[in-house]
Amino acid sequence: SNRDACEYSPSSAKEAITVGAVDPYDRQTRFTNKGPCVDIYAPGLMIIGAVGGGKISYLSGTSMSTPFISGALALQMEHRGCNARLKRTNIKRGLKIGFTGK
Repeated sequence: SNRDACEYSPSSAKEAITVGAVDPYDRQTRFTNKGPCVDIYAPGLMIIGAVGGGKISYLSGTSMSTPFISGALALQMEHRGCNARLKRTNIKRGLKIGFTGK
């Protein structure tokens, strides 16, 4: 919605890892929410995805960005272990994907 993510749920929750979308040039997309509640950015524009019936299409949105971060987080948890003490700040610090959203 191109608005402050802190004004919406679940992105306003301190425990949430909020993902924004960037274009292929590492710029925020026009549709992604922004602000201090966005923790990390990932590709979210013109992502090739399955649309059913054995077809693919170019898709855009934070629904495309979030799987990038989820996958990176899953790999981190596989290598570092997963337990209840794993804090959000440590998770964010460990995600070094290279996207800044600038």
